[in-house]
Amino acid sequence: MTDEKLDELEAVCSGEADEDGKVKLFRRDALVLVTELRELRKHVAALSALEGAVGTFHRVLANLCAYRERQPGIGAGVSGRVAVQDPGR
Repeated sequence: MTDEKLDELEAVCSGEADEDGKVKLFRRDALVLVTELRELRKHVAALSALEGAVGTFHRVLANLCAYRERQPGIGAGVSGRVAVQDPGR
């Protein structure tokens, strides 16, 4: 719905009403507005799911970086000798 149509709807709703407070709207305008609002809700739901996935990705990446910093390098603290158990003992 264009800004002009939204302005028209706003003008009708804020304009004069009958004694019950009701205003008359064109049915097609209200249906177009409802359809567009539903599409926006779907779009927002998809963005929320994407935002959650990105947040999870950032947490996993941060955990991996922290893990990398905690672990000693490969072979650090290892003498290079392999312990072999003597089966004859």
